[in-house]
Amino acid sequence: HNNELTINTESLSGPMVYPLFISSLDLKEKLIDHNIYIATYWQEVLSRVEDNSNEAMFSKYLLHLPIVKSNSKNDLKYILNFI
Repeated sequence: HNNELTINTESLSGPMVYPLFISSLDLKEKLIDHNIYIATYWQEVLSRVEDNSNEAMFSKYLLHLPIVKSNSKNDLKYILNFI
């Protein structure tokens, strides 16, 4: 319910991340501080687009929450409760 991005999860097949779009720059740093790894993609986009463009917003605010087999249900609950 916190995701500002609408995703049809019924059509997904084996994603490696869950895309969480949340307009908060400090959430990513807080997650990392609590040992929750968040990959960063498309940093180079910021040097090529306008600051308020959709591309810049995705680069800044889209968090790629890991979905890997090594995560237990408790790991996922920890991440969800933290968010």
